[in-house]
Amino acid sequence: MVNILSLTCKVIKSCLKKCESFYFTIGSVCGIRLAGSLFKNVESLQSYKDFIETLTI
Repeated sequence: MVNILSLTCKVIKSCLKKCESFYFTIGSVCGIRLAGSLFKNVESLQSYKDFIETLTI
């Protein structure tokens, strides 16, 4: 009985490690995409701000 429980725990731990690495990889890719889109938004806001400043001058 104890051997079955320890074996089950080992299997669960290995599955969790695989899932964590999978989600870490997915999270990294999504994070890069999110950062890229945020950078584009900041660039467009900056150009809009520059445009408004040129109109007010």
